[in-house]
Amino acid sequence: MGLKKFLVKPPDTPSRGKAKFRRGNPVRRPVQLFMPQELEKVKQHQSRGWHWVSPGWFFHPSSLGEECDRALLLGMAGLRAPVTDRLIRIWDEGKCMHFRWTGYFRETGQLIRADVPVKNLTYLVQGTADLLITLASGDPGLGEMKSIKDNRCARLPSPSEDPRENIEALLAVDHRSVVVQWTVYAAELAPRGFILFENKDTQEPLWYPMQVIDFILLPIRERFLKLKPKIQAHLIPAIFDDIQRCLKCDLQPVCSQMPQGEHPFQKITLPGEET
Repeated sequence: MGLKKFLVKPPDTPSRGKAKFRRGNPVRRPVQLFMPQELEKVKQHQSRGWHWVSPGWFFHPSSLGEECDRALLLGMAGLRAPVTDRLIRIWDEGKCMHFRWTGYFRETGQLIRADVPVKNLTYLVQGTADLLITLASGDPGLGEMKSIKDNRCARLPSPSEDPRENIEALLAVDHRSVVVQWTVYAAELAPRGFILFENKDTQEPLWYPMQVIDFILLPIRERFLKLKPKIQAHLIPAIFDDIQRCLKCDLQPVCSQMPQGEHPFQKITLPGEET
């Protein structure tokens, strides 16, 4: 829908012929199942509780859908919520989807670059965009790709040829994070492109042509500039006035141990850590 204006040819899964099964091919060997205790060791190795990582005092576009300034800056300071083995598998599946579509674009000759680094010192933005491709116009276009479950895919709006309609429709169904992420990267790399959602149950793709539009970009940059002095001074903002919003936040177990007002950043003992 609307892709002819943006893509030379929407890439499809290429025909690779029948797989060749040679003697000794691992596919033909008996599957060795984990015993329960062995599987538990794998799960414990992958998962982590609350933890700190090295701080990176930059906005990461994937986190900019977060409305709370305190949560945003705690993430910059290196705070990480618990990571379960299931969450790691979800992330790994997203990486596989990214790898596949990057290969499809490469095979059609449209790929300019995958995993494109982005850094802007004025707005303190740093991250990695999914890919740049060549659009039908010959101009570069930015692509961001997301893998979502069937029930969420069913709630997506029908794609339009008008990028503004796509942006408004995606915002209306609670996909602010991906719209903001695409906009921030596109402002640095290419003003047009697409967001691709793939149904992780059926692998059906939905393409949304996109374009940088000021009513999305300007408020984001205003927020950057408002928070920049706090970031440079390593200050943690005050909590929301509405405490009910805090009770629904994933960071509430940690945030509740900190002063409610603005204060200098200092690492605290996290839930589950030894005191």
